Amino acid sequence: MLLRLRAFAPESVLQPTSRRMLTTLAELYSGATAEAIRHLLQAPTWERANSLPIDPVLRDFVVAGLHNTATPTLLSAGRRLNVVPTEATVVLDGRLLPGERPEQWSQQIQKALGESVEVSLLSGRVSSLVHDDPRIIEVLDETVAAQEPGARVLPYINSASTDARAFPDTKVIGFFPSSSDEDIMRLIHGVDERARISDVLFGGQCLLDAVVRLST
Repeated sequence: MLLRLRAFAPESVLQPTSRRMLTTLAELYSGATAEAIRHLLQAPTWERANSLPIDPVLRDFVVAGLHNTATPTLLSAGRRLNVVPTEATVVLDGRLLPGERPEQWSQQIQKALGESVEVSLLSGRVSSLVHDDPRIIEVLDETVAAQEPGARVLPYINSASTDARAFPDTKVIGFFPSSSDEDIMRLIHGVDERARISDVLFGGQCLLDAVVRLST
């Protein structure tokens, strides 16, 4: 079952924020890499996204921003080490793009895994739509460049749960600036989860600057 899940290539969904992300990446890269990104923009597929010749961390964000995902996180089977279990259970952590419905994703997973496996939806909700505001993105770009000359804001769809779900009627944009070269995104919920003081100070200064720019 896990092998079939690994081989499953879900349909690509190009949303406005992901389109803006890929457009920005195409501007930052050059040559064959920029051309590959533009091809992905024109005809997004699972294979093209996973084979982009860019930094692996960025590539993961591209893949997650174009597809619904399902990751096995809990596995259980028999209770005795000398008895072959008759049944095994796998819990999948599904992360859906904004507007995508959990029950439809569950049906797609069922189709991918085949009739020998029973897929049931334990819980789920529709993710909040992304507030894609060009003016705010422009201000955040100016803010980051003022603190770190040459830096650019890279819009992306956050596959994690955020406070936006508590404000369904409010337009929310996440802003996550960092001055660190460390792969801080890999630290989130990791075995060495932490935040650098320099990143907290940098992020606070950027946030204050952005609020001032938007208020004047």
